[in-house]
Amino acid sequence: MSKTYPNTALIINKARNTITIDRDPNFDDMILVFDGVVAHSPFQLSPEKQVHVGSTYDADVSTSGGDMGLCFTYNSDERYMEVGSGQAVGLSSPQFQVISDSEDDGGGPLVYVPTDATDTSITLTFKDKS
Repeated sequence: MSKTYPNTALIINKARNTITIDRDPNFDDMILVFDGVVAHSPFQLSPEKQVHVGSTYDADVSTSGGDMGLCFTYNSDERYMEVGSGQAVGLSSPQFQVISDSEDDGGGPLVYVPTDATDTSITLTFKDKS
C-alpha cells in the first residue's frame, strides 16, 4: 500500500555506515511509512541516501499520526537513539520538531541536525561524531 502522510520526517544519512530506522516500542500502535510504502519491518538507510518517514496509529493505515517515535541503530549495533517528533506546543505558529531525544548525555556515535521545520514536517540529517 502506498500513501502520503502529512506528518513526515526527512531522514538524511551523511554518516559512514548504514542507519536502521524502526518505530519506538513505546509507540506500539504506530505503523511507519517509508517513501509512501507501509513497512512492517525496520528500514535500512545507506550512506548518502535519504528517506521520507511518515506514521499512522490506525491499524488500517487510513489516517496519519500526529507525532512519531523513531529508533535508530547504527552499523548494526544495539539501538542507541530514540527520537520523538511532533508539533511544538505554545508557539504562535506550531512547528514539527524533535520533542524528545534519548541521547541527552551525548553518548552514541552519531549526531543529528534538525532543519526545515514546518507545521507538519522536519528534516533530520545524521552524521558521524568523529
